[in-house]
Amino acid sequence: MTQHLSWHPVSTRPDLLAEPGRTALEGSPLADSVQVAAIDPDLADTQALVDATDVTLEESANCIVVLGRRG
Repeated sequence: MTQHLSWHPVSTRPDLLAEPGRTALEGSPLADSVQVAAIDPDLADTQALVDATDVTLEESANCIVVLGRRG
């Protein structure tokens, strides 16, 4: 049976982020567009997550991509 992840705006579930992610998003204009979902730790492997949930391989990532500028 496929699990459906329940997505939330990061502002309502900051507890789902590690401290560096929370800190990076605090005050960011992008924060309102970021969503998070609670994921079973047994599904931390990308393929396990794809196999068990409605997330496709093309939609998944196991990293955070950050845009930065000097100056």
